Amino acid sequence: MALRKGLLTVGLLALLASPTWAQFGRDGAAGWSGGIRAGALLSVTEFEDEIGPTIWGYVRRGVAENLEVELSGGYGKYKGSGDIADWTAERLLPQVDTMGDAYSTDMALGEVRLLFSPFDYEKWNPYFYAGVGFVRYDLDEQFLRTNDVEPISSGMLVPVGAGAQYKLSDSMALELSGGYTYTMLDDLNGAILDKGNDAYWTGLLGLTMGDFSAEPARPVKPTPTPMPKPEAPADQDGDGLTDQDEKTVYFTNPLMADSDGDGLSDGDEIKVFRTDPNKADSDGGSVGDGDEVGRGTDPLDAGDDVGEMEERAVEMPDLTEFSLPTVNFPLGGAAISAEEQRELSNTAMVLNQNPGILVELQGYTDNVGYSADNLRLSGKRAKAVKKYLMAQGVAGWRITVKAVGDEQPIAPNDTPEGRAKNRRVELIPR
Repeated sequence: MALRKGLLTVGLLALLASPTWAQFGRDGAAGWSGGIRAGALLSVTEFEDEIGPTIWGYVRRGVAENLEVELSGGYGKYKGSGDIADWTAERLLPQVDTMGDAYSTDMALGEVRLLFSPFDYEKWNPYFYAGVGFVRYDLDEQFLRTNDVEPISSGMLVPVGAGAQYKLSDSMALELSGGYTYTMLDDLNGAILDKGNDAYWTGLLGLTMGDFSAEPARPVKPTPTPMPKPEAPADQDGDGLTDQDEKTVYFTNPLMADSDGDGLSDGDEIKVFRTDPNKADSDGGSVGDGDEVGRGTDPLDAGDDVGEMEERAVEMPDLTEFSLPTVNFPLGGAAISAEEQRELSNTAMVLNQNPGILVELQGYTDNVGYSADNLRLSGKRAKAVKKYLMAQGVAGWRITVKAVGDEQPIAPNDTPEGRAKNRRVELIPR
């Protein structure tokens, strides 16, 4: 009796502790389920066998397509009746006489089964099973047994059978199964008569809990990741030449689209006009490349610059009474203030009155930020001054620009005043 109660407790605990997720074993890698089943156990021995009760708890786990492993534990009553004439007196226990003709054995059972589900129905899941198991049985309270039988013993068994599940809901299925179990024992009925091992039939009804909501998703083949397109070579100033070519082939400034300030981009000078991107007047005829292109003359032929030369003053003016200003700029900007515009307007008037003067605009910054950014900003400031002077009538070919960046400060950069002085464009007569 104690054995029976202990086994029932173990079986129920195994059921409650089991995970409850499965999909009829369709998904081999996923799916736990658990349940409880109970029914009838019919003994198969040398005597008149009777039906006893049996109850089980079990857990299952999918291991492959349509295949599950089950671990189960349960209790069974092995019972029947026999004629004492079939028992030889010399093999009975000494205290046993000819009275009594029944056997009843309590069995604690444990099994490992492999379940195969070959069919794929929406509501039904038929399966077949086979496995191995272990039985521990108690004959201590049985008064009729042969003298070579141990009162408490154990042995191996082999169960086979079939069953089916019917889905009641997305989380519950009714289960019906039947099977035959062959044992490696001949004394489950209390008698060893050398007429073959004992066995039994079972018919069980159970309830399985799990996830039966849908067919598990089939593996999705991963979409190949397209190879990334190679990035175009960097061209920071957008002049049509890569930074690498500007630095190693043409020796132009990769941060300024127009390195010589003649009004033509470095890319156009090299690819279209075949002029020198580092020289504002490629043919040396005194007219800048950009102005020659603008008026339709050849920037590579100095001979067509004569007309322009005749328009220029022959003598350089005396600039002792007028000095070219320095234009200062706000932090990080290239905007020309109203005060600086007035100075530049006066400068443009002097330059227009003296067409023989050529001017180089040298742009500078303070040391705030990265040097590469400062170099680009200094060129932008010089171009802003050139644009303003050209708007005042000064010919573009007379003006060249040069970006210096944060080099050559004229004041310390550790004070706001000093940094303000360094943010400048200097106008240098040539």
